[in-house]
Amino acid sequence: MFKSRIIWILLCLAIGSKGRSQSSPNQTTTLPAPYRASSAYKLEWQRLHLQLSSTYNTVARENQVDFDSSLLYVSQSLGISRMAVMTEGINVQGLPVSWVDEKNPGSAVDLLSRLTGKKHLNLLILLGAYYAFQPYYDHHYKDSAEYFLKMAINESKTFQESRLGRIARCLLGKTYLQNGELSNGDSVFNRLINDCQSEGDRETEARAFAYRAIYTALSPTSVPYQISYLLKASDIYRELKDHENQINVLTDIGYLYVVIFQLQNAQQVFGEALKLADSIGFPYTQYNTDALAMSLDYQNKFGEALRYSIETIRIAEINRDSVGWGIFYSRLGGLYHVEGDRDSESLKWLEKAMGRFILDKNAGSLYRNLSNISDIMFDRGQFHQALDLLLSVSKKLPPENPAELLYYHLELSIHYMMLRQFKLAEQHLLEASRMEQEMEISFGPFRRTWITCQFGRFYFFEGQYAKSKTYFEKYLSDPSGGAGNLLQELSVYKLLIQIDSIFHDPVSGLEHYKKYAQLMDSNFRVSKIRQAEELQVKYLTEEKENQIVVLNQKAGLEQANLKQTKLIKNITLAAIILILFIGTLLYTMLYRQNRTKHKNNVLITRKNEQLQNLVTEREWLLKEVHHRVKNNLHTIICLLESQAVYLEDDALQAIEKSQHRIYAMSLIHQKLYQNDDITSIDMSVYLEEFIIYLKQSFDVQNIDFFLRIEPIHLNLPQAIPVGLIINEAVTNSIKYAFSDHQTGNISITMTEGGSTITLIIADNGKGFVPKDEDGSKSLGIQLIRGLSKQLNGSVVIEASDGTKVIIQFIKESSRPQRQMVQKVMSRKEV
Repeated sequence: MFKSRIIWILLCLAIGSKGRSQSSPNQTTTLPAPYRASSAYKLEWQRLHLQLSSTYNTVARENQVDFDSSLLYVSQSLGISRMAVMTEGINVQGLPVSWVDEKNPGSAVDLLSRLTGKKHLNLLILLGAYYAFQPYYDHHYKDSAEYFLKMAINESKTFQESRLGRIARCLLGKTYLQNGELSNGDSVFNRLINDCQSEGDRETEARAFAYRAIYTALSPTSVPYQISYLLKASDIYRELKDHENQINVLTDIGYLYVVIFQLQNAQQVFGEALKLADSIGFPYTQYNTDALAMSLDYQNKFGEALRYSIETIRIAEINRDSVGWGIFYSRLGGLYHVEGDRDSESLKWLEKAMGRFILDKNAGSLYRNLSNISDIMFDRGQFHQALDLLLSVSKKLPPENPAELLYYHLELSIHYMMLRQFKLAEQHLLEASRMEQEMEISFGPFRRTWITCQFGRFYFFEGQYAKSKTYFEKYLSDPSGGAGNLLQELSVYKLLIQIDSIFHDPVSGLEHYKKYAQLMDSNFRVSKIRQAEELQVKYLTEEKENQIVVLNQKAGLEQANLKQTKLIKNITLAAIILILFIGTLLYTMLYRQNRTKHKNNVLITRKNEQLQNLVTEREWLLKEVHHRVKNNLHTIICLLESQAVYLEDDALQAIEKSQHRIYAMSLIHQKLYQNDDITSIDMSVYLEEFIIYLKQSFDVQNIDFFLRIEPIHLNLPQAIPVGLIINEAVTNSIKYAFSDHQTGNISITMTEGGSTITLIIADNGKGFVPKDEDGSKSLGIQLIRGLSKQLNGSVVIEASDGTKVIIQFIKESSRPQRQMVQKVMSRKEV
C-alpha cells in the first residue's frame, strides 16, 4: 500500500525556472561554504536561488499556485528582493528601485513624468516588469503590464533602442501566456525570436525561449514543445557561458522529462545541472540533489537516491533555506520506509515533515506525507489512531484547492476501508475521483492510475471481486500504471491471484502467477542491488571518515616529529654554548640570566595589571553607556507624557504605544548596567518587571497574568526585539481581546530547547488571526512579523479559544567580557 513514488511523480506537474550541465549522478557534490546569507552573493546567484526555490515551491504545491506568486513567497522567505529576477536585461542604474519591494508603483509613475530619454524608457520597462511579475489572478495587473510595455515598445522605436524594445516584447509575451492568451503570446514570441536571430541578440532570444516554455500552461500535448524550447535556450546559454541561466533551464527540462516518464533523460539533465552548479561554486544545490534523488528513486536505485536525499537535507539546513525542508524530510522518510525494516527512522522524518508542512501551510504535501505515516500505523494495527491523526491534522490545516481535496478524500477512503466502514470509504473515494476528473481538464490524467488502483482495492475488500478485477486489469494495462512501482504491482497481482481462486479460473490464475513470479524475481534483484548500493554508500562514507582519521594522525605524528627535531637541535646548540663558556663565564652568565628573568617577570606583571585595569575600565564605561541610554530613554518617555496631556484619541494612543516600546528598551539597558554580566539579559527577571509595568500602565484589574519564563540569557540584539514583540502582543490582548469588565487571562511562556527559543503569548479573549500572508494592517502585527524576521525566526498566529502568538528563533551565543578577564588572569599566573 506504499504510495511514495507515485506521490512524488505528482509533484512534478509544474515546471519552473531552473537549469542544466553535464554530470554523472554518481559524482559527489562539493561541500558548501559556511552559512552566508543569499543576499550577500552576487546578483546572478541571487536570481538563480530565487528561480530554483520558486519553481520548487510551485512543483511542491502541484501547480495550484503560479510561478510569480511563488516568487513573491520565496523572496520574502529568503530575504532576497525580486528585483534580481524582474530586472534581468534592464539598466536600473540611476533609477530609484525601492518602490518595487515596498509595492508602491505610484511613486515610480510620479517620477516618470520628470524623466526623459533612455531613463524614461528603462523606467517604463521596469514598471511593465513589475506588473508582469505580479500574481496572475488579478487582471488589473495584466492591463497595467500591457499598458506600460506597449508604451516602452513604441518609445524604443523613437530612441532607436531596439534591444530594450525586445526586452519589453519578451515581458509582454510572458504576460499574455500566463493569462491564457496563447495566440497573442505565440504571435509575440514568434516575431521576437525572428528579430533576435536577425539582430544577433542571443541573450534575449534564449530568454524568449525559456519564458515561452515556462509560462505556457502545462498539458500532456504541450510538454514536448516546452522541452524543445528549453533545450534551445540551454544551447544558447552554453554558447554564452551563462552558467546560472543554463542551470536554470536544465532543471526545468528534467522536471518535464519526469512528467512524461523519461526518467533516464531526467536523471541525465539533473546530473548535468548539479555538476555545472558545483563547478561554479554555487552553494544552493539542494534543489538539484533532491531532483536527482527523485529520478533515481523512480528507477528503483534506492541506494543512490538515499545518498542524494541525505545530502539534500544537509545542504539545505546549512544554508538555512527552509522552502523545501518539508519535501526533503518527507522524501527521506519515504526512502527509509520502502526498505521495510526501518519504520522507526522513517516515522521520525515523516513526522518532522508533517510539522514543517503545517508551519508552511502546505496542505497538499501534508496529506501526501500523511499517507506514508498511515501505512506505518496500519502495519502496526493502529487503524483508529491513524484516522484520529488525519482528522486532527485536517482541523489545523483544512484542504482547499482540488489537489488538496483529492489527497484528503483519498486518505479518508483508505482509512475507512481499513476500518471496514465501506459506505464512508466509497463516498470519499468517489469524491477523490471527482476531484481528479476536475484536475484532468487542466493537467491531464496524471493521477488516474492511482485512483483506478484504489477502486480495485476497495471493491476487493468489500467483496465485489468482479468489479475489483476490472479495475486492477485497467490499472495494469495503463502505460504509466505504477510508474515502475514493483511493490504496488506485486500487491495487485497477489490480489488478482486470490480473485482467480475465488472464481475457480486456473488459466487466468496461472497467467497472473507467472507475472507475479517474474516481478518477485525482479523485486529480489532490485532489493539486492539496493542493499549493495547502500553498502557501497556506507563503505564510501566509512572510508572517507577513516581517511580523515589517518590524515589527522599522520599530521599529528609529523608535528610531533618536527617538535622533537627542533628540541634536539636546541638542546645540542645549548650544550655547545655551555661547553664553550663553562668556567670563567659561568658565574656571569647565571647572574645575567637571573637578572633578565627578574626584569621580564616585573614587566609581565605590570602589563597584566594594565590589561586587567583596561578590562575593568571598559566594563564600567559600558555600564555608564547603558545607564545614560536608559536615562535618555526615560527623558523621552517624560517628554511624551508631557505631550500626551494635549492629545486625545488616536494621537494619544500612538504616544502611549511609543512610551511602552521605549520603556521595553530602556528596561533592558537598565538591567545591563545593574548586572555583573553586561552582555546578556536574564529574560525571567526582565519580563516579570516589564509585565508589571504594562499592567500598571493600563490599570487592568480584570485580567490575570501568568508567566512561565525560564532563566534564559539573551544578548542585546535579541533581547530588544523579544521585549518589543511581547509589548505589542500583550498590548493588543489588553486592548482588544476582552470586552469591558470581562475577566480574562494572558499567559507568557518562554522556553529553551537545545538552541531554539520558543516564545508563546496567549489570551482567552475574542481571538484574532490575520487573513493572509501579508498580515494585518495593524502596526502591531506588522511589528511582530518584522521583529520575528529580525530574529531570523518564525511567527505563527492562531485563534482557538483566544489568540496565541508563537515565536521560534535560534539563540545567538554571547561571550561575556569576563572571559577576557579570566584569560588575562590565567596569563598572569603562568
